[in-house]
Amino acid sequence: DYSLFLLEKDEQTQAKYTLHSWLNRKLGHAASLRLGLQLTRQEFEILSVANSADTLASGDGGGLVLQPYASWSGMLSPAIRMNAGLHFMYFGLTGSRAMEPRFSMEWRPSSRQRLSLAYGLHSQLQPPQLYFAHSEKEARENLGFTRAHHIVLSYRQELAEATSVQAELFYQSLFNVPIAAAPGSSFSALNLLEGFVTEELVNEGTGVNYGLEITLQRLFTRGFFYLLNGTYYESKYKGSDGIQRDTRFNGNYILNATLGKEWARQKKEGRLVAWGANIRVVYLGGFRETPIDVQASSEAGTTLLVSDKAFSAQQPAFFRPDLRLYRKWNRQKFNSTLALDIQNLANAQNVAFSYYDTQQMQVVKKYQLGIIPILAYRIEF
Repeated sequence: DYSLFLLEKDEQTQAKYTLHSWLNRKLGHAASLRLGLQLTRQEFEILSVANSADTLASGDGGGLVLQPYASWSGMLSPAIRMNAGLHFMYFGLTGSRAMEPRFSMEWRPSSRQRLSLAYGLHSQLQPPQLYFAHSEKEARENLGFTRAHHIVLSYRQELAEATSVQAELFYQSLFNVPIAAAPGSSFSALNLLEGFVTEELVNEGTGVNYGLEITLQRLFTRGFFYLLNGTYYESKYKGSDGIQRDTRFNGNYILNATLGKEWARQKKEGRLVAWGANIRVVYLGGFRETPIDVQASSEAGTTLLVSDKAFSAQQPAFFRPDLRLYRKWNRQKFNSTLALDIQNLANAQNVAFSYYDTQQMQVVKKYQLGIIPILAYRIEF
């Protein structure tokens, strides 16, 4: 016999309202200045209950995100362009504020080549569930931004008509990442997808991402386009235990291929009809996960992890092909499109996560959605 009981309940609502305004001004024939302001109102409402009685997080609130900025762009020579700017960020809920310098330089040794270097200091709000934990609420509302230094070195070569290849080296150093205040924990907000953390957090964690990305691209020309992309990368973090580990997202490689073909003909003056097909294939290394302690989970009646081996296991590789077939009608007063999108065309079984099933008394894998057909009709005026 089976009986139903509440294991957990999670409800989360988030709203965002944004206003962005800017002013451009030319400074001579080779330079320009932009002054801008972005205002975003964030609203959160959260409730998380475990085992029918234990409230992990609850509350509602929000705050204004204020982001004024200034940027300058100019030609230092006929072949060299430089951009420099300063960005400020303020979050009303926590009072967090940050100043962010940005800089980039591009050199064009010929009309078909570009070499660029860019640096930026960036800040990010925390996931909303970290601000509204039931315990340590005041400490959570004092959480600051996660911050990161970004450096990108890029080379681009035009090969033929509308076709180019680009190689990009990137490095990202993260700091002020929320981690457990207590020593010896492997927790880091960098790995958070969902769920709630009730322990006290501090902005003392770090992380690093780096890798190489290569892209071969043909822009839409003569009814055909493609984009081939490959990335090799590493993604690491440190919690309060001081041990460098793989992040949840360290799959090490990403391969993307997108191709499209369109056949168009003009039926009569002012009316163009086109048939098209696009296919996209994604293949990437599986995400990391923390091993499940089977014996402890069996005794506790819920999933318990081996925390000192955080993200030491890796899921199988992820594979998903998507297909889009469409017909477009372009008229003088409006355009319309009838499309059939088939997501996960191969019905591939990609692992989402693992958990301990108390009924089967074993670890069970949960899979992502299989094949999904979507029929859509859109009108644009």
